[in-house]
Amino acid sequence: MGIRWSRSERDAVEAALIEHPAPSGRCFHAARAILRFAQRVDPDARPWRITPAVGRFVVPRSDVELRWFHHITVQVDAHAVDALTGADGTTWPDYLPQHWQYPKYLRLTETDLAGAEP
Repeated sequence: MGIRWSRSERDAVEAALIEHPAPSGRCFHAARAILRFAQRVDPDARPWRITPAVGRFVVPRSDVELRWFHHITVQVDAHAVDALTGADGTTWPDYLPQHWQYPKYLRLTETDLAGAEP
C-alpha cells in the first residue's frame, strides 16, 4: 500500500521536490517541506539523517553530480520520501538498498529539522 496523500498534499510534496531536486543538495529543505505534510498523513512521520558509518560520503545510486556528507529523508507510512524516491516514496526496508551504494555502511539517525540547516 502506498502513502495516503490527499491530492493537495501530494501536489505540495511534488512541488517541494521540484524546488529542491537531488542535484541541488538541499535535502534539508526538501525534508522540512515534506515533513509538514507527512505528519498530516502519519502522526509518527519523522526525518532521518543518513551518514556514512565508514568513509566520508554517502553515495546515491543515481548520479547527483555532488558529494554528500549526509542526506535527509522522511519516513512516512512505512516509506522513505525524498528527492531520490519522489512523492510515491520507497518502502522503508527497500530504501537503502534501492537508492544507495554500500547500504550496509550507512547509519540512520533520527534528526530534528527545527531551526537552520546544520
